[in-house]
Amino acid sequence: MKWIFVIAFSFILLVPRVDAQTSEGSRPILLPTSPLYKLQLAWDKLSLLFASDSMEKMSRYIGLADRELAIAETLIDSGKNTDLALRSAFRGEHYITLFVLEMKNIAYAGGSIDKPLIAKAHSAGLSHQQLLGRLIQNSTGDTQKTLATILEFSQRNDNQLSSLELEYSSPALPQ
Repeated sequence: MKWIFVIAFSFILLVPRVDAQTSEGSRPILLPTSPLYKLQLAWDKLSLLFASDSMEKMSRYIGLADRELAIAETLIDSGKNTDLALRSAFRGEHYITLFVLEMKNIAYAGGSIDKPLIAKAHSAGLSHQQLLGRLIQNSTGDTQKTLATILEFSQRNDNQLSSLELEYSSPALPQ
């Protein structure tokens, strides 16, 4: 039992916290081929569960999406583990879908949106779409089709954010 705490504590120290967008050219520390990767995913879920507020959770969604798409890029570029790469890409875009749903819930409950956070999500979405476009061009067959589907999800998420932004930034019509 003591070893579990030692490993968990070591993991906390070794794995950086994911809050911001992945910088250009940076590479993820753990790949799905690592035995510690499942521990990282569990840690991600816990960090989302214990986020202090919705804004922190949504910021983490963006960071996690960036990391998962960087993992997909690394695996696809290496030519190995395409299935794991596609799973990571889907997971990354799913984090953006969760971001959109959380932002909608906040907007509908409070009648306002966080414009800087939406701008951050738009920027991440554009970066993800460019990355996915490049990966689509450099792949073939089923991998290319699956990446195209993920790109469609990304575009749909960005469109939903734009619609939400328009809905909550437009002045109310007089009655």
